[in-house]
Amino acid sequence: MGNRYAYPLEELVKQAQQGDDIAFSHLACLFQHRLEKIITYYVRDPEEAHDVFQEVLMSAYKNLKNFRGDSAFYTWLYRISVNAAKKHRVKMNSYLRRMDTGNRERINSYDWVTQEIPSPELEVSCEELDKKLYSLLQRMPKDLRDAFLLRDRDDLSYASISKKMKCPLGTVRSRISRARNYLLTHLN
Repeated sequence: MGNRYAYPLEELVKQAQQGDDIAFSHLACLFQHRLEKIITYYVRDPEEAHDVFQEVLMSAYKNLKNFRGDSAFYTWLYRISVNAAKKHRVKMNSYLRRMDTGNRERINSYDWVTQEIPSPELEVSCEELDKKLYSLLQRMPKDLRDAFLLRDRDDLSYASISKKMKCPLGTVRSRISRARNYLLTHLN
C-alpha cells in the first residue's frame, strides 16, 4: 500500500482545500525549512521565525479557499511569509524604538501592534536582500537561473518551462531545485 500523500503538489493543495488537515500538514512540512529560512532573514531570530511561521500557517489555513492556483502554491506561501515577517519586524522595530525613548506608557497601550509603516531599517534590509539575490542570481549558472526565474518570478508551470527551455520535465525540476538550494545556502 503506497503513501496516501504521494500525489502531485496540486492534488495535495486540492485535498487541503477540501478540508483534509493531514494534507495541509504535509504541505506545511514540505515548505517549512525554506519558508523559515526566508522568515529568519527578516526576523533574525530562529525562535521568532518559527513563531512567525506558525502565524503564516494559521493565515494560510484560514485563507486556503482563496488560493486559486494563479501562481505556484509555494509562491503564495512565500508571499504570506514575507509579509508576515515584515510585519513582525515593523512591530519589533517600533517596540524597540519606544523602549529606547523610555516611553513606557505608549508601549503599555499596545498601539504599536497595528503600526504598518515600514521602518528605514526594514527598507534598507529589503534593499540589501534584493542586491544580494541579484548578485547570487548573476553568479548562478544560466540554465539554473533561467529555470528558477521562469518558475518563481514568472509563475510558469514546470511543463511550460520544459517546453520553453526545450528540455525534459525532470531536468527542469532538478534545475529549479538546485537553484533554490543554491540561493538558500548562500543567503546567510
